Amino acid sequence: MSTFRRRLISAAITLGLVAGSVLVPAAANAASSSPVADGPIYIRFECGASATMVLSFSLKDGSGGSGSGDAQLYAHHFQERQQEASSVKTFHYPGEYTWEVPLTYFDDVIWQLGVTGGAAFTDAYFALLPEDCWSPFQDVPYNASFYKEIRWMAETGISTGYPLPPSTGENDPYSPYLPRQEYRPFGSVTRDAMAAFLYRFAGSPEVSVDGPSPFVDVPKSHPFYKQILWLKNSGVSTGWPSGNGREYRPASPITRAAMAAFLERMLGDALPPESTPATSPFTDVATDGPFYDAISWLSQKGISTGWPAAGGKKEFRPYENITRDAMAAFLYRTAGLFQNQSRRSVSGGAEFTAPIASLPLGADIAGLSEAAEVRPGR
Repeated sequence: MSTFRRRLISAAITLGLVAGSVLVPAAANAASSSPVADGPIYIRFECGASATMVLSFSLKDGSGGSGSGDAQLYAHHFQERQQEASSVKTFHYPGEYTWEVPLTYFDDVIWQLGVTGGAAFTDAYFALLPEDCWSPFQDVPYNASFYKEIRWMAETGISTGYPLPPSTGENDPYSPYLPRQEYRPFGSVTRDAMAAFLYRFAGSPEVSVDGPSPFVDVPKSHPFYKQILWLKNSGVSTGWPSGNGREYRPASPITRAAMAAFLERMLGDALPPESTPATSPFTDVATDGPFYDAISWLSQKGISTGWPAAGGKKEFRPYENITRDAMAAFLYRTAGLFQNQSRRSVSGGAEFTAPIASLPLGADIAGLSEAAEVRPGR
C-alpha cells in the first residue's frame, strides 16, 4: 500500500459530498482512532467539486506547555490565502472537536486547514488536492485555456518546462504540492525549443551526430544539437543561407505561419490534405501567400481553428510568434489524429511514432474539436 493510501485511510476524516464525486477509498469514509501521519493529508476530488469536510481533531497549547485559550481554525485557498466566513471558526484549547468545514469551491489546486491564537493540532494539518486539477507546472492552473494540452505535453515527455529555484521556506510563493517547474505558457516558442518539441513528438528517433554541423550557428555542443540535426535531416527545416554556409537561428522565435510549415512538412505525407481549398479559411491568409498550403492544411485537419473575425469569418494571425500554450494545443490536436494509428511515415523517409495510447482525461478528437471552438485564442 502506498504512503498516500496509508495516510488517507488512517486520517480521522469523513466526507459529505455536496457536488462532484469523491475519488477516495471507501475505508476513508469511516472515522479512525489512529493518529494522522506527519505531514499534509491529501483528499482527492473531481475538479470543480464542492464538499463539506467533517474533521475530527484535537487542539493543544502551541508552545508545548499546558496553557489554554481560544483559537481560530480556518480553511483557505493555499495560493491566494482566501478565506470565507463559513470556513473560520473559534475553538477552545485544549480539547477534542468535530468541525464540518464547508468548502464551497475548488477554483484552483489547493485548500489548506490552519489554526491561529497560540494553539496547535495534536495531529497533522489537512490539505485538499482535486484529482484532475493537479498540474505539472506551477504557472498552469487547471482552468487555464490550454491546461489539458499542456499537462499532456508533460505527461508524454514532450516538454519538461523550466526549473524553479529552491524553496525559500515559509514565504515561498510556490506551492509545495506541485513540481518546482513552470511552463511559461505565454512565452514565444524559440526555434531550438520547437526542434526539441517536434523531435520528442516523433518518438525521439536515433540520430547520428557524426560529421560537421549543418548550421554555422549551431555548434555540436548546443543542448538541442541532436534535435536540430534531426529536423534538418528529415527535411523539416533547411535554415537560411549565410556567407559561409547555412544558419538555423536557434534563439529566434517562430511565427505561426512557420510552425504550420514545419508541421505540414513533417506530417503532410502521413496526413495528406483532401485538396488545397480555392478560398482561404482565414481572412488574413492569402491563397497566393508563401504559407497558404501549410496553413490551409492545418485548418483542414482541425489542428488550428484560429480566432473569430468580422462577418463570422476567422483569422490565423500568421506572422505573430506562436506561444508555448498554442504550441501545446497544435501538438495535442495533431496527436489526436493518430489516436488509433501507432506509426506513420513522415518526410524524408523517417518514421513517426505517436507518443500516446489515448488522449488524456478521457478526451476524444470530436469532443476536443467542439471545445476548441469556444477557446479564446489558438
